[in-house]
Amino acid sequence: MFKTIKITEVYGIPVFFHWTLYVVGPLYLISSFPAKVWPAAFAVGILGIFSIVLHEIGHCILALKHGCPVQNITMY
Repeated sequence: MFKTIKITEVYGIPVFFHWTLYVVGPLYLISSFPAKVWPAAFAVGILGIFSIVLHEIGHCILALKHGCPVQNITMY
């Protein structure tokens, strides 16, 4: 029923976002921040997700360098 969404591919490794990221992320913003700071909170959230994806790509590059197979990156 619910699926992951392919965002990009880096070094031949597909990067997916799981549907829960789209449900939990906005709920976190709505419940944690007053309405007047939502744009800033949204920007910080996007930067946070981007930095985590870069971190995971770093793990995958190191794994590939050492001969370990990497299937994909799925962000939950």
